[in-house]
Amino acid sequence: MPWIALALSLACTVGAQLGYKAYHLRRRPALLLLTLALFALAVPSTMLAVRGLGVGRVYATAALAYVAAPLLAIRMFGERMSLFQATGLALIVVGVVVYNL
Repeated sequence: MPWIALALSLACTVGAQLGYKAYHLRRRPALLLLTLALFALAVPSTMLAVRGLGVGRVYATAALAYVAAPLLAIRMFGERMSLFQATGLALIVVGVVVYNL
């Protein structure tokens, strides 16, 4: 159950970040409400994950949101990524994997 809560927390965080970007581009109030709801849902799911997995593991793994959001933004919004940025994302993934071993 804690891993499910962590996955939900990550999904809500990434979804909220992308929702906010979509709201900024389209100015639809429903997108802003969705963003706020996702951010609000991320808090209790993070707390549940921390109870089961510990704060270190949860917050180290939560760094994957900083990888998923830009990658999905490329797909959804046509954003571009430099080699320098891609290297940074790869280092985040390596750090998360090493920490969780």
